[in-house]
Amino acid sequence: MILLKEKDCPTFIAGLIGFSILLIFSIVFLWERVLFLDFSFYMFEMVRNADFYHPGNRFVAFINQAPALLAVKMHLPLYWVLQLHSISFPLFHLILFLLLLFVFKQRELALALFLFNFLLASDAFYWCESEFPQGVGLIFLFVALINYRAESITKKILLALVAVFVAITAFWAHPLVLLPFGFVFLYFFVQNKRLFLQFILWGIVLLVILWVRFFAVKTVAYEANKIESGINGVALLSNFFSLPIVIKSLPWFVKDYWVFSVLGIVTAIVLAVKKQWTKLFICSVYVIGYYVIVCISFPYSEKFYVENLWVAMSIGVALPFAYEVLPFLRSKTLATVLLLAIITLRSFVIFNGHHHFTDRKIWWNKALAAAEKQGGEKFLLPADKAPMDIIHFSFSSAAESILYSTVKYGKTICISIEPDIQSKKQLMNIQDAVITEYGVVKYKDLNSVYFKFKNAPTQILN
Repeated sequence: MILLKEKDCPTFIAGLIGFSILLIFSIVFLWERVLFLDFSFYMFEMVRNADFYHPGNRFVAFINQAPALLAVKMHLPLYWVLQLHSISFPLFHLILFLLLLFVFKQRELALALFLFNFLLASDAFYWCESEFPQGVGLIFLFVALINYRAESITKKILLALVAVFVAITAFWAHPLVLLPFGFVFLYFFVQNKRLFLQFILWGIVLLVILWVRFFAVKTVAYEANKIESGINGVALLSNFFSLPIVIKSLPWFVKDYWVFSVLGIVTAIVLAVKKQWTKLFICSVYVIGYYVIVCISFPYSEKFYVENLWVAMSIGVALPFAYEVLPFLRSKTLATVLLLAIITLRSFVIFNGHHHFTDRKIWWNKALAAAEKQGGEKFLLPADKAPMDIIHFSFSSAAESILYSTVKYGKTICISIEPDIQSKKQLMNIQDAVITEYGVVKYKDLNSVYFKFKNAPTQILN
């Protein structure tokens, strides 16, 4: 029987309310999430093949895709397939939160995971199809596993094997997971110096996994390019404050991320008062260093992209806040009120971030209405006729239109936004295929349970 201890109440209440809000937002803003790039692209590939879709061997994606894939296998309506996938992201972290709190009895670690999901999320909530936050979430589980005091040798061995598997899954989720993983491991090494030998042994294990990840196994081209951009970004350090992303993002830490900024300052003061100088140093270096690394690696990126990576920066505040600041309050009521205030403030920011993504949904409604008026099911749209300030990238436009039209209109319509429409004109007369940004997909390669097209050529959408 799982019992809630009184000292766990603030964390449990905050986690339950916070993750419930994220689950509700995931349902309410389903189309804001579906109609934004990778979500629709992944789901289209998964549904049409009735199989997991994991580019770059990021197999942590299996966890989030499992509910939706099961729905596809059961031939449930496409709406429920998409809805299950949308809620799978906060549900993944909620399950981790409950495991940390009730199974591993790691209250502070559970609280840090909760804060990780809130402190730096706004656009990243809507661009949710990223394996990176899932990989970072597994770091918390890894720490809980290696710190758990098992009663028998058999259990210790079993937990160690599970911890190795969790570490492998986390490292393969995204190359950048290395940074928060290293910081968290170092933080707990400093916090538990009496377990010196245990941490040394686990450090060796993690280094072996990293060697296999980055050197023994060939890195896929996409990830190799991202790693190379980070290495080349070192040359930008001399002009760091002139980088577009730095100029744009510094005001965000006052306007959108001010809760993170305030908590960071308060946490630093508390660590200084408690003379936790080592923790203050490693947390400060991690937060500042991580911000710099992301900026020089992606100096021209959009907010939604860098924010998805910045969420891991919040751990540099979340861990010391959970372990040092909240206990400093000595009042469970005050701790609960503070956590609920953080939830309220951050939920408002996340909610308020929907407008840009709702604009994308509104545009898709207009585009599909124009397609229905013109007549037909398959269209190409020149990129210069699309609002690219809302669309951003066109690589998933075919998937977005197919999923949205199938659910909303009960009729499957494909609209592929093409930067170079001339290169696709020779494909327009193919009767039994749809044109996507990556070529053609034959009808026989579509899942006929969900996607049905008539034999016809592709038109230019007027």
